[in-house]
Amino acid sequence: MLRWIKDAFGKNESPAGRTVSFDEIPSSLDTLTVDSLRDLEVHGRPHIERILAVREQLLDQVKELARAEHSEKIHPKLEKITKNSLPQFEKAITTSLAHALPADPEEFYKAFTESLKGCVKGLAGPGRYLRNVFPEEMKAIRILIDQTGNEMNHLTPLVSAHRTRREQIASLRDIHQRIRVQSEIKAGAERAIPPLEARLTEAGRTFAERERELREPTGSLDEITTLAELEKDLGLLKERKMEDDRETGAVTSALAHIFRKAEKITHREEAGGLAKQIHLATEFLTGGEIPDVTDLASRLTPVLPSIISLVGSGEIQLKNQEEKRLFVSPDRIPAILSDLHARRIETVALIQRCEHKIREHPMTRRKVALREEIALLKNQMTEDETMLADLKSRAHDAENALPDLMSRLEDGLSKILASPVTVDVGG
Repeated sequence: MLRWIKDAFGKNESPAGRTVSFDEIPSSLDTLTVDSLRDLEVHGRPHIERILAVREQLLDQVKELARAEHSEKIHPKLEKITKNSLPQFEKAITTSLAHALPADPEEFYKAFTESLKGCVKGLAGPGRYLRNVFPEEMKAIRILIDQTGNEMNHLTPLVSAHRTRREQIASLRDIHQRIRVQSEIKAGAERAIPPLEARLTEAGRTFAERERELREPTGSLDEITTLAELEKDLGLLKERKMEDDRETGAVTSALAHIFRKAEKITHREEAGGLAKQIHLATEFLTGGEIPDVTDLASRLTPVLPSIISLVGSGEIQLKNQEEKRLFVSPDRIPAILSDLHARRIETVALIQRCEHKIREHPMTRRKVALREEIALLKNQMTEDETMLADLKSRAHDAENALPDLMSRLEDGLSKILASPVTVDVGG
């Protein structure tokens, strides 16, 4: 062991300790493992050889005991017990010693521990009945078993030291690997951070530029003029539609009010299905859309004469100007509604055409493209920021973990070599 320490870790030796290369540690630990096994073999082999020799003597002694006859007369009861115990004792000892004994010292120690336990158990079990009948033979057997125990006692610290050394080496290998992994994580993160930061900076500049372009759209004079005209036309058309909707609402509300009155009157007078027809016509008028001419005729034609009659007879009083205006010429009510419907269709079509022209206008298309590019840039920047934060966190965690791991590696090497060790990580 001293030779290995001097050869493997003697470089750059100073009174303060030794300096070892980080990359050389695995091969050095391999050498230490080999030397530990060699030490166990060299120092443990004599004890193993003595155990094997005593084992053979013990087997011979037990065989002689099995053939022995007691000379003195003994109590019949004791003789019976002896007759039963002797084969049991012989079997216990020979079975225990029949366990396979590997060449490897540590495995030998483990296997013979079980053999020795079996022998001791045999002595304490059936063997105790044989002591008085075969005192000399049992004493010789006990002495041989004790000899193997003494040899095992000499092997115990050697095997224990080897196991401890092996655990120390395994721990150092683990720490060495963890340092390597954390170093690679840190180095990889640090390599990836600068280009990612540069990409984020460039994306930020592009993002700001595109937002400025979106706030301050550019185009030729003709493009600016035509877009402004289209937007103005669209505004006027939407105002026109709002006015048409207000007028339509006023007409349908007035008619619905009168129709509801007519429904109540015809219901009281039990006018057959007329009340139901008026109810359906009322729902038709208040459905939110002006019906086309065909539906309008089918709904209003059957009920309108009866309503006109109720208004003319005074059973239905006209309350406001809109109601009075409609029933000045009640025959024109379907035409008024049809005209409102046609105007609405025309206005909606004009709005759709104008909106289509605005969407297809070069300046609008550029705005749409800018918004799409801004959205993509924003998503990419969010992903890159998340990735950058993760890289920085990983680099930070690895950097914080390395000093403790390095300290543990140096402490472990110093302990196993019984001398201060400094690890040189090079680059």
